[in-house]
Amino acid sequence: MANQRPKLAASEIESVLRAALQQLPSLRGTKSVRIRPYSGLRFTWEVDRIEPEVEPVHSEFVDMATIVGQLQQHYDLDLSLPPPA
Repeated sequence: MANQRPKLAASEIESVLRAALQQLPSLRGTKSVRIRPYSGLRFTWEVDRIEPEVEPVHSEFVDMATIVGQLQQHYDLDLSLPPPA
C-alpha cells in the first residue's frame, strides 16, 4: 500500500506541532518549534528544537513525544519545497 499521508512544508508541520503542544498543560508555554528532515522507514521528519526547551521532567517529555509521534504518522515533510530563507 502506498503512503497516503499528506506532504506539508516544514513551516506547516511546525505550526501544527506548536499548536498541538500548546494544548497540553505542561507545554502551554511552547513558543516555537523547528523540525528537520529524517529519512527513516516510518516518518520523514523529526524535531530539531523546541523553544523554550522541554525540561527534563518525565511527564513533559512523554507528552511531547506522544504528540510528535502522532503527527509523524499523519504528515510527511515535502522535501520538494525549498527551505525558508
